[in-house]
Amino acid sequence: MAEIAYESKDSVPEFFRETAQEKDGKFVIDVVPKEELSQFRERNISLSQERDAHQTQLANLYSTLGMDPENPDNFFESFKSMKKMKQQVEDGKLVADTTLDEAIQQRTAEMQRQHQQQVESQKRVIADKESEVAQLKAGLNKAAVDREVISAINHEKSGALQSATSHILREAYDVFRPMDNNRLVPYDSEGKIMYGADGSTPMTPLEWLTTKLRESSPFFFRNSQGGGAQGAQQQSGRLTPAEFAAMSPQEKMNRARQNA
Repeated sequence: MAEIAYESKDSVPEFFRETAQEKDGKFVIDVVPKEELSQFRERNISLSQERDAHQTQLANLYSTLGMDPENPDNFFESFKSMKKMKQQVEDGKLVADTTLDEAIQQRTAEMQRQHQQQVESQKRVIADKESEVAQLKAGLNKAAVDREVISAINHEKSGALQSATSHILREAYDVFRPMDNNRLVPYDSEGKIMYGADGSTPMTPLEWLTTKLRESSPFFFRNSQGGGAQGAQQQSGRLTPAEFAAMSPQEKMNRARQNA
């Protein structure tokens, strides 16, 4: 469970304010509940096992029929090349004067139709399971990014605006990918790993915030306090144009109501 504490409810990002709980005089939010992550993982494992079982069933079906899935026509042609026999085939679907060749052709066509239906059904089931697995993995990845990046946003050295949390997260989803060890690794637009100051360790979310994102999107961050008009704005509680631009439409509406 990842918890972040705030001194007052007003200081909690609006994105999480409704779920904040008061503990020991502070307001605490649970970024990613442990139970939710556990359910994600269990469902992911279950769907992967079901998908593998269906793939095994499809492979057994090919093996039992002696069929090469890459060359299905060879399998059906083998039935058509059966030796002609001069005896009447007792089959309720055949009329009295139907020849063995006609019977073989009809039976072959029916087997082909049934087999194709089975193959297509198995393929659809596998595709559905793979889609569910992909969705669950995406959910797990998003939860991991939320946890680490929000923690970085709240770090005293980040300088990030709380009002820009949702915007920063959208940027982070395109950069960070969770690895098997649950560690986030950042990638640039060319798919290359972005390394930190030591040149060998992947950049942490906090490093990414204070260097890469601050450089490309400075309006997501607080400006340094100083004199002049900008300093007066910050001291009076008013937002700078950059801070206002970083807010979501809902946050701008809420701000307008407060100042009305």
